[in-house]
Amino acid sequence: MATNRTPAIDAESPLLKIFPNISATPLQTSDQQSFARVDERRCCAYSARFRSLPHANVTIGVYLQSWKFFARWQQSIRQQLEFSKEVVTMALKQVRLSMDEAGFRQSKLVTRIAVRISSKLYCYIHHRCSSISACV
Repeated sequence: MATNRTPAIDAESPLLKIFPNISATPLQTSDQQSFARVDERRCCAYSARFRSLPHANVTIGVYLQSWKFFARWQQSIRQQLEFSKEVVTMALKQVRLSMDEAGFRQSKLVTRIAVRISSKLYCYIHHRCSSISACV
C-alpha cells in the first residue's frame, strides 16, 4: 500500500471464508485492543483526515462509504473481494431453487443491478448542494 501500512483483519472474521483472496494479516482480537480508532464522523461523507493517520496501529471504520476512500485501490479491492467458489455455488443453487419455485423455465438468468446513489441524494437533500453531482 502507498501508506506503508499493513492491512489487518480480525482472525475470526467470517469475511476470510467468504473472500479467500483478502491480503490482510489476521490478528487476534486481543492484539487489537491497543489500536487507535479513527472513524468517519457522519454517514456518506469523505474526510481528508484519513490521509494523515497517526503513526501507530489504527483501526478505521464506521461510515467509510464514499468511493473516494478506495478509488486508488479499486482494482486490488475487486480482486480481493471475489467470492469464494463455495459462496458462488451456494448462491447459484439458491437462485435456481428460487426460479424453480417461482415457475421460471428460462434458459438464461436475468440479473438486475441496483445502482446505489443514496449517498449523493442524502448529501443533496441534507446539505443543499447545488446539484446531486456536486455532492460527489
